[in-house]
Formats: sequence, C-alpha cells, structure tokens
Amino acid sequence: MRSHAPPVEPVTHIGIDDFAWKKGHRYGTMVVNLLTHQVIDLLPDRTTESVNAWLSAHPEIEILSRDRGGTYADGGRQGAPQARQVADRWHIMSNLGEAVERFLLRERIHIPPQAPDGAPGSEKASALDLPALSLADPSPFSPASARWQERYREVQELHAQGKSLHAIAKQLSLARNTVRRYVRQAHSAEPTLARAPRPHRKSQLDAHHEYLLKRWQEEEHNATHLLSELRERGYTGSASSS
Repeated sequence: MRSHAPPVEPVTHIGIDDFAWKKGHRYGTMVVNLLTHQVIDLLPDRTTESVNAWLSAHPEIEILSRDRGGTYADGGRQGAPQARQVADRWHIMSNLGEAVERFLLRERIHIPPQAPDGAPGSEKASALDLPALSLADPSPFSPASARWQERYREVQELHAQGKSLHAIAKQLSLARNTVRRYVRQAHSAEPTLARAPRPHRKSQLDAHHEYLLKRWQEEEHNATHLLSELRERGYTGSASSS
C-alpha cells in the first residue's frame, strides 16, 4: 500500500480474493489481472462497498473471477453488472475436495472390511482399504481441520472484540449458523468440526437396489421408465423416495 504503483490500465478479466493484513483482525482485497497473472491493485478492506467502487471505475471489465462468498458477489453485481461472474478454480477444487472428504468420512461405516487373501472380492476390498477410511482403525478428522480450526480461532478473536454474529459472518464470509456454533464451542479445548458418521436409513428402494443397478448398467437412465418398472415389481413409494 505504501508503494507508488502506476495507475491501473484498462483490464477486462480480473480475479479478486481476500488477504490478511493481520490474521483474524484485518483483511484486504487483492485484484489480479487474469490475462497477465499480475496483481494490479490492493483494496484496504474486503467490503461490498470497496469492491463496488473499484469495479464502477472500470466499466471495461468482462470477466470477474471470485470466491463463493456473498461479499464479492454483491460487489460485482453492483459495480460491474455487465461482467460475467465465475467461481475461481482454486475455490472450486477446494470446496469439492472438502465435500468429497466429508462424504467419505460420513459414509465410511458402509465400506466393507477387507476380505482375506484369496477370498472372492478380495481384490475389490483391498482397493477400498484406505488408511483414512479403514473400519478397523478410523483416523481422526484431520486433513481439512487445520483450515477450519483457523476459521474457528478467527471467529473467537472477533467475538472477543465484541463483534456481533452478523458482523463476524459478513467479515469471514461464513454462514451465521456456523459462526453461532463456533461461538458456543468457545469453552471447548478444540472445536468439534467433524460430523458423526450418519447411520444408513432404511428405504423402500433397498429391495430393488440390485435391479436398479442392473437397469442403469443397461443404459436405462430415464427416471420415469424406471419408476414404472419398479411399480410393476411392487414398489409403493413415491418418486422422491430415497
């Protein structure tokens, strides 16, 4: 911010994301030219108003790449209504990785134990014998917890400063219920971030699982046709049952 950077030249493709002046206390916004991969400007905060003002001064912008938070989305809609907003690749891959990880951890109770050597299906079972998903030795929820625990600490620091849940959620781009949950865990030694494994719920479709799998492998992907066939087999549930 103290450097004498040249004025920002016309730019059509930009990416914006936040950065920390001081973690947990003060954040700014970085603007990057996506065509040259160069930082072209730094904003002193990460508010909708600042982003709106910067974008309004650059009506030539065509593409705005951002995270999935509401602050930059609102700033983009207000300041650059002509621009196409896209989710940046890093956040897409990060969110996808976290979603897959949570799914695997939640569903690990359904992964069968490894079959003895030579037993039918032993090769298939060994492919599922991942250390983090082993039934015999389930690992703690760790790969994403460092990132989440950092968010947890930021929430606690901001709450200790007297900021409201709404203000914290807006500043950190978190859901208010998430902020409320973190605040309630303030007296715990560590935040309880991992979800307990979800038990399998019985469904009327369980009896037709093998049939549906067979028909799907036969390239029958029309839900209406499949439902009609299930009705003939005695299925009495609704189309939305799972």
